[in-house]
Amino acid sequence: MRAEAELNSTLELFSPEARQRLDDFKRIADLAGRDLMVSDALQGHFVDCNDAAAMHLGYSRDELLRLNPEALQADPDHDARWVAERRAALVAAGGGAFLTRHRCKNGAIQDVWISHSVLTLDGRLLLLSVVADRTLEQRTIHRLEESIALFNDGEALSGIGTWEFRFDDGSMRWSPQVHRLCKTDAASYTPTLWGYSTLVHPDDRPRWRRDFQQAVNRGDPLLSRHRLAFLDGSETRVEVRGEVLVDDDGRPERVVATVCDVSLAESARQQVEELRHHDPLTGLPNKEASLQELRQRLGGRDYGQSLAVLSLDIDGFQEINDSFGPELGDQLLQRIAVQLGLILGPRAWLARLSSDEFLVVQQDEIRSLGDAMALARRIEQLWTEQPPLVPQLRLNPSLCIGIASYPEHAQDAQSLLQCANTALTQAKRLGRGQICAYSSTLSRQIRERLELDGELAQALDGQQLRLMIQPQVHKSGTLIGGEVLLRWTNRRGISIPPSQFIPLAEQSGLIVPISQWTLERLLERLKLWEQSALPLPRLALNISPRQLELPSRHFVGGLLDTLRAFSLPPEQLELEITESVLLRNPLLAREQLIALADQGFRISIDDFGTGYSSLELLRSLPVHRLKIDRTFVSSIVESPEDQAIVRATITLAHGLGMECIAEGVETAEQSACLEQLGCDFYQGYLYSRPLEMEAFEALLRQSGDEPGGQSPIRLEPATGQRDDHAHAALDRPPSITAQLRLLRTALDQGQDEFLLLRAERGVNGAVEDFLILDANQPACEYLHQERHAVVGQMLLAIFPQVKVNGLFQIYLEALQRGKTIVLENYAYADHDVFQEDRVYDITISPVQDCLVLSWRDVTGRSQSSRNFADAAALYRLLAENIVEVVVLLDRDQAIRWVSPSLQQMTGWTPLQWNGRTFPELFASFEQSDAGAPTPVDLRQWMAGFGPIRQGRLQLLQPEGRWGWIELSVRRLQGVGRRRFEGALRGGDGSEPINLQDGFVITLNPVDGQVLQEQRLLRQATTDPLTGLASRAAILDWLQGRLAGGRAEHAQQLALLFCDFDNFKGINDTHGHAAGDLVLTTTADRIRATIRQNDRAGRLGGDEFLVLLDDLPSLEKAMVVAEKLQNATATPIPYGDGLIDVSLSIGVASHGAGEDADLFVRRADRAMFAAKAAGRNQVVAL
Repeated sequence: MRAEAELNSTLELFSPEARQRLDDFKRIADLAGRDLMVSDALQGHFVDCNDAAAMHLGYSRDELLRLNPEALQADPDHDARWVAERRAALVAAGGGAFLTRHRCKNGAIQDVWISHSVLTLDGRLLLLSVVADRTLEQRTIHRLEESIALFNDGEALSGIGTWEFRFDDGSMRWSPQVHRLCKTDAASYTPTLWGYSTLVHPDDRPRWRRDFQQAVNRGDPLLSRHRLAFLDGSETRVEVRGEVLVDDDGRPERVVATVCDVSLAESARQQVEELRHHDPLTGLPNKEASLQELRQRLGGRDYGQSLAVLSLDIDGFQEINDSFGPELGDQLLQRIAVQLGLILGPRAWLARLSSDEFLVVQQDEIRSLGDAMALARRIEQLWTEQPPLVPQLRLNPSLCIGIASYPEHAQDAQSLLQCANTALTQAKRLGRGQICAYSSTLSRQIRERLELDGELAQALDGQQLRLMIQPQVHKSGTLIGGEVLLRWTNRRGISIPPSQFIPLAEQSGLIVPISQWTLERLLERLKLWEQSALPLPRLALNISPRQLELPSRHFVGGLLDTLRAFSLPPEQLELEITESVLLRNPLLAREQLIALADQGFRISIDDFGTGYSSLELLRSLPVHRLKIDRTFVSSIVESPEDQAIVRATITLAHGLGMECIAEGVETAEQSACLEQLGCDFYQGYLYSRPLEMEAFEALLRQSGDEPGGQSPIRLEPATGQRDDHAHAALDRPPSITAQLRLLRTALDQGQDEFLLLRAERGVNGAVEDFLILDANQPACEYLHQERHAVVGQMLLAIFPQVKVNGLFQIYLEALQRGKTIVLENYAYADHDVFQEDRVYDITISPVQDCLVLSWRDVTGRSQSSRNFADAAALYRLLAENIVEVVVLLDRDQAIRWVSPSLQQMTGWTPLQWNGRTFPELFASFEQSDAGAPTPVDLRQWMAGFGPIRQGRLQLLQPEGRWGWIELSVRRLQGVGRRRFEGALRGGDGSEPINLQDGFVITLNPVDGQVLQEQRLLRQATTDPLTGLASRAAILDWLQGRLAGGRAEHAQQLALLFCDFDNFKGINDTHGHAAGDLVLTTTADRIRATIRQNDRAGRLGGDEFLVLLDDLPSLEKAMVVAEKLQNATATPIPYGDGLIDVSLSIGVASHGAGEDADLFVRRADRAMFAAKAAGRNQVVAL
């Protein structure tokens, strides 16, 4: 209450009039949105304030008025003394203003701007203080300063600067980073576009100008990569990205762009590119680089120019790597690369494609595939003659080489590489040090193997595999065991021979799970037989090389674990290992076989005699039995040599305490011979073909059915006609057999597929199926099976569809009638062996109870006949409906046929053109002396362009005018006389058309397109407002004038760079319409002043450039400039008044070594010098 009373008493000291004035001041401050404080100018205390002042500081009005001004100060330096000094200064000056900071009641700080006025009321001196809160403004300024600092720091860190170029005054602003990139001082250097251009490397300058002008002229985004070159010899590679901004009229206004230092990125990109195209180990090009090189060499290559591609692989490299370690492997690869380079020489392309695969591309002295083969043999010879690549280990591995050549095998890079790789794959399959050239057959074989490999992976899950057993007998005929055989019938019911799928399984690794499946299924069956009290003979199981290569604990341990799971002893199995497996890794094989024998397994060597195993190796192995290969058995009766080999094998086996068994025994003569030589056991069709598991089980049950319990099972040799096998059906005296062999050889060499079938009759005598007695090689290849897998099969097992499509009924008809039936163009569909919708010629010839079946695939012939008819109809349809105009001319350029589209496209009818010549209708651009277009001779027009030329000519219209057409002409060579069966005929409709050395033309009218192109060209080269040349056109002409080395010498050429002195003022005062009038009027005056061979253009805005050609001196140019200045100085009428105009003109004459860019910049500097000298000046530099 006391304080309030004091405040009231202070105001009461003033008269009512004074208090009214104070209230008026507060009211005005409230209306203006300002804070008002009134204080005693001498004593310093507050006298009055408006409510807003108290509220903004967080006080009530009474609280604020009780404070002294120094109590509000937030700065420590602004104490009572500072406030008193400031107040005295304000009183002395009669007022003033300053920036300070106030502290609010809650402690918040405000930046304030205070304006003071000194006032006398009732004789007392008062300070009226208007307070403006600048806190937000100061914060904004502070943040802006921080943002600018952050932006500058970010530019410095990122290496990206920014610049802006304005077209109206040519000014340019650079950020600090641009100055850093350009090594200029921001304080002293004034950036200009021309100044930046001088920093661009001379070799990159044309590209920079082109990129900039293209962005300006077309409105495209600016993107330019170039180098900046500095006086110290250093260079910086930069990338400029920007955008051209236009005004409301679509005219370029300014360019905003960024400049980024990409030197490190470019260097890294080049390093990555180098790594991407080169092998880091050998330094040779890699596959990607090779494909690029091949594409480059093949581009535009004539078919007569051959090229060889050789794919090389190092034999056994993986074994070397595994045995001696990757370091020696890398060292070996490096030496191989060096040695191959020395062998091939510098002109051949040598690359490393993968681990141990290299590529050679050679075109010198390659004229055919034979030359490519000779090159491969030369490489192989030189390779074998060189010293060891690793002398301390005497390592010199051999090479396998696959060959492909252009153009025989492929015409593109990827296909050539693929062909060479296909050939290499085949070479590696043939063995070490092999050379193989590509053929389409290889691709087909590999494709078939891949398809088969994919099917085999699904065979286990699809229950497509099954086991069979072929009995083995003692020479007495007693069953002593059997060999377990694996058979595969795929999902289409086709039997795939083991000779095809077992090697695939070995290569893919599927042989391991297949072998485990075979073992488990076999032991399941043995366990069932044991539980049924059947005798269990020892069964032979083939062991894969992949299994032998497994660690002993996995291979031997796995066999024992599986046997234990079925409670069967190892003695129940005989494990067969081929002789070739022993030779791959004798030490490992010996170790594994000893471990197997120690566990009780019997060991047998399969295919003995086909390898080269040593007696020492054989003596050291725990082998129980040798199996003589079927190749020696098949000819043992006729061949004394094979008898000697078999005799030696049997003697060797017995001498080493081994048994001997012969496989492939098919005739009694072979069995007798083997018995005479001392063989112990036999296996072959003579005693039994391979039996299904159920049939073998039935054979075992014969022992239990004998009186007195189990007794030995005897298998008697088949005698007489042996219906169970095809060879028995052909059993004849030797002379007849020899004749049959000759017949088969002839059939094998033929093209037709051939099968010999025998009818198989049921109980009622009806033919139920046909047994395949023989098949020639083409038939086996067509079925993708070996001969021994086809012969002995039932026809319906291989061709189940013959019952569906009616062929089986036709076979029966031929058999019943006893007459040959010939089926031509027979469509055989829906079979996986014969692809869908194939067409065949089939001949069925009956002989007693047999059929000779032969067929030939004539799908191509049938399709050709249909295609020819379809093509003729289609061609007539196209000829009648084609949109483009097609014209056929004979050798004399006379028109012999025109497509019906002529009338719609040109107004002419085909009859009006028939018989007319090309020069009568077509003309060139040039006009003759008479003023008409010049007729065109077609042969002259085609000269120098080869057999094909495209272009534009003028075509005579029906009404007599000339129009533009676009045509494509092809010269026909070697076509001869053709009659087109009514599709295309001569003028009378019946004469054949002779197109020998004639022409075929397609044409389209392009009048509208030409007019549009001319309009676009004018827009691109002409300033739309003034009609003068555009900026791009005038500068392009100048560059062309100084191109070709002419810039090295001073040319009789001068530039006038013209700029209005106050064009902006004219626009601002009179408007844009007046400005446009000034520009167009000035352009007209420039045209009227300069000579005809001079050129003028508008650079943009109010700048003009005049090119004075063939001018001998600078003085002459100055005369023209002054004349031009006088011509343009005449005031221009506008509305009711006149507009005064004047030009500042810079003059420059060309100097030696000055390119267009430097020449224009010098004229530009002269213009700026003229402006600096005053209005309406001409200055020459």
